[in-house]
Amino acid sequence: MTVSATRTARSVSGEIAREVLDGELRRKVLSVRDMVVLWVVYLAVVALIGFVLWFWATPGSMWESALSVVKVFGLVLGIYLTAVYLPLYVCHGYTRWRFLARAAGFCLVFSVVVGALLAAGYLVELVAFRALGWRVELSEQHLFTASTQVHLLLAEYVPLVATYIVVGAMLGAAFYRTVVLGLALIPVALVLLVGPQAVLGVGQFGPLPLPGIDLAPSGTLTALLLTTAAASVLIAAVVTAAIARDIPIRTKSG
Repeated sequence: MTVSATRTARSVSGEIAREVLDGELRRKVLSVRDMVVLWVVYLAVVALIGFVLWFWATPGSMWESALSVVKVFGLVLGIYLTAVYLPLYVCHGYTRWRFLARAAGFCLVFSVVVGALLAAGYLVELVAFRALGWRVELSEQHLFTASTQVHLLLAEYVPLVATYIVVGAMLGAAFYRTVVLGLALIPVALVLLVGPQAVLGVGQFGPLPLPGIDLAPSGTLTALLLTTAAASVLIAAVVTAAIARDIPIRTKSG
């Protein structure tokens, strides 16, 4: 086989590998169907837990209490995205910037789809509670005051989900590069995650006292949440790009 034929064969094999990876990306990473299936399963689990708790007392909003798991899932998925998929794609001919562009698209789609599914979960819970004669009572401060305020549900959960998955991507890239860098960025990640939730006043993180600003559900609170979440996502994305732009790829041979 001539040198030119060998190069052609390698080029063709490289293109085939990239096409296979593109298929994997669409089928596994960007599968909206998988997200919907996971949502249905998770909704069923939450409903089952709520039914069991019903024997002791009428629950508040079970869906609200269960959403911490979704945030952790987004964080872990972000870590997996850069710690596992980035090296895989680079080894098969992708540039780091091309992968990062695709990863950014995935994070956007994931955040919107998951945010919409979380909003839909509140609506399903509302229908179920009304059928049982119960009242949905929220235990934490949100942008919304009722489960029917879909636009505010989306305004809250889409940015929060985006924050978790992009911060996860930052940590994944950092730990893949060096463990020391990953450990050093953990405090930064905590600040980026806590920031939007501190403003919102979710759970143990808030509310954050801001002089002269009313943190009751309002347009001001919505603007504060969107601003802090956007800042967290932007900072995490810039750090991720800075780490990944020349990140050494480890192979089996060393």
